[in-house]
Amino acid sequence: GKYLGRLNGERAQGAMLENWRQGSALAQALGEIAALPDSTKNKEQLSPQAEAILRAMLDYPRSNLKGNKDDKQAQYALPDVLRAFAAFKASDLGAVLRKHLSESDVVVRATAADLLGDLPPTETNTRALAAALPIALADKDSNDAALAIVDALGKQKNQEANEALKLILDTNDYSVLRRAVAHLKVNGAGDFSARVGTVETRHTAADYRRALARIGKKVQARVNTDKGSFVIELLSEEGPLNVDNFVQLAKRRY
Repeated sequence: GKYLGRLNGERAQGAMLENWRQGSALAQALGEIAALPDSTKNKEQLSPQAEAILRAMLDYPRSNLKGNKDDKQAQYALPDVLRAFAAFKASDLGAVLRKHLSESDVVVRATAADLLGDLPPTETNTRALAAALPIALADKDSNDAALAIVDALGKQKNQEANEALKLILDTNDYSVLRRAVAHLKVNGAGDFSARVGTVETRHTAADYRRALARIGKKVQARVNTDKGSFVIELLSEEGPLNVDNFVQLAKRRY
């Protein structure tokens, strides 16, 4: 409570811009306030403060602050900020999440869709998810947003959502197609199982060669934290593509 009293939206934005991991950790801590028992002392005062700070963190692009040379990575903290903000169940939560469906970062869009799927179905949410789906299907490096949007549409359980899912039955992304077909069947919109066959993978021949080249080799990742560092071993034989994805993201400093 004393720390929160010294914290405000601008300081939280500054922390987020200086180091996205710092912003992510701060968001997670603020989100814990929502989970405190109602009997907790000062919760009624702490909750609005925490929500306001998280709202400011979501609005960091419009601040006048400047971070370090990596301040463009501040968006990496947004998924944790969104989840923490959602825990307070603000009256405009749906509008905030719909806004973040248009972010450039695929994980941010995936998180927003995931959280929208947890809200009661509405026509507004259905339309927003349907509009975001074609953009997600065009993502080149990841289908996380597309999968999350498909799941959220499946939870809407209305005709407009089902029609949006039917429009992607010709996609060549096997995971997205299989997920859409499953939702359509559960929602009674038709059995399109026959459409799920062998489809084109997102991985290139170079991806497979790079992943297979690590088999039999010792692959490790050193993780540095403010409490020290530790090393994890990556099992390239058991999960060659998973390991390659991890390595590529690490090289991008994600």
